[in-house]
Amino acid sequence: MVMKFSELAPRERHNFVYFLLFFFFYYFIMSAYFPFFPVWLADVNHLTKTETGIVFSSISLFAIIFQPVFGLMSDK
Repeated sequence: MVMKFSELAPRERHNFVYFLLFFFFYYFIMSAYFPFFPVWLADVNHLTKTETGIVFSSISLFAIIFQPVFGLMSDK
């Protein structure tokens, strides 16, 4: 069953709008800085392309490892 936005209580609508705005700005900021992150790593931190690749792969690796862990913690 899908609940319509108009069927939500005022408090739930308020929370939903906050939730929506949070994720909008979160992904907006991520999409704005993420393309420039490798350039910053190379220019400011003087990392090689290989080291930059390791940094990016470690981000994905930690996401794969910790998302299920935090999912289990949030279900309790």
